[in-house]
Amino acid sequence: MTMRLSRPGPQRVFIAVLTGLLGLPVLPLPVAGAGYTTARAVSGPWQARSQAYGRVRARAESRIELPFPVRLTWTGTTPGQAVTRGETLLRFAAPALAQALIAYASARHDQAASAARLALLRSNEKQRTVTRRDVAVAELDLARVQGQASAAWARLQADLAILGVDWTRRQVDEALDGGSAEALAAKLGVLRAPFAGVVVTRAPAVGVWVDANTPLLELEDLTEVYVAAGVPESALSSWHGGETEIVDEAAPISLVPLPGAPGMDPSSGLRLLRYRAANPAGHLRDGQWVQVMHRGTVRSVAWVPASAVAGRNGRDWCLVVKGGKPEPVPVRVGPQQDGRIPVLEGLEAGQEVVTEGAYELLYRDLKDLIQFVD
Repeated sequence: MTMRLSRPGPQRVFIAVLTGLLGLPVLPLPVAGAGYTTARAVSGPWQARSQAYGRVRARAESRIELPFPVRLTWTGTTPGQAVTRGETLLRFAAPALAQALIAYASARHDQAASAARLALLRSNEKQRTVTRRDVAVAELDLARVQGQASAAWARLQADLAILGVDWTRRQVDEALDGGSAEALAAKLGVLRAPFAGVVVTRAPAVGVWVDANTPLLELEDLTEVYVAAGVPESALSSWHGGETEIVDEAAPISLVPLPGAPGMDPSSGLRLLRYRAANPAGHLRDGQWVQVMHRGTVRSVAWVPASAVAGRNGRDWCLVVKGGKPEPVPVRVGPQQDGRIPVLEGLEAGQEVVTEGAYELLYRDLKDLIQFVD
């Protein structure tokens, strides 16, 4: 807006100066007869970049315990050790496991004896040396011991599953046929890792008895982790879309956003954006703090030299040459990069901007900004 005053007296001139002061940012600047160093804004790609700190959490935690007491005979794990799925964590002697194997072996023996007796009676029945009633009683006895064998196998199978032993019934039968139940119990007294992860706690000492349902070890599954990044409420919009990653010295680690609304950290007031990340090498650890970088969606903006942007009253301005005169235009800009500044709003590619003395022009004396008209 140009102030035009007709033959002002002293009081009217004073009012004009105050009015010019209040509306200064949008007044056109006159040319003082000299030329200006200018450049044209050019179009180019730009990505918003935001940083935050995040906390890593393991995908899963497992406290490993057994439903029967054991005495440790060997342990080779230490806290912080990475283990693979199925890796041996410790060995133990378990009387309950041995008893379960003995009970199943005894049930198998009874079943085999009952089946042999029934076969003999059926053969004798054909020769009419035994009655049909004798055969029927033998059939009922075989059904009974078969049920007992199935129940003994179910109990044993549950114990084997807890130990991570996926043997079939036939495999167990073959092992029992080749040795004693006690020898097989010693062979099966091994605790293996249920998943790839990191050992968190130290195992009890060798020779110690550990009660049933008492934790032997604690593992964390770190093949995939969760990351919660704390972001100010005002910056949430800039974290939509684009790509997010953990800044790591070795190589950036890509983050995948999880669905759902951001959480809230009551201690800091930051909003928590949640992500997941692959961690096959176990490089990220539970509880670790990491630096998170977000790059927004690529967009086209107007780029100008850094000297073309001047600040006043908490706002940024460019002096756009219009009709041979530089006029202040409010703009929204991004961070400076290599001596250039991306103008996100307020300027279009191709417009001519002052690149030398823009700061001084924006702050020139008020008397030079007021046009008096007779």
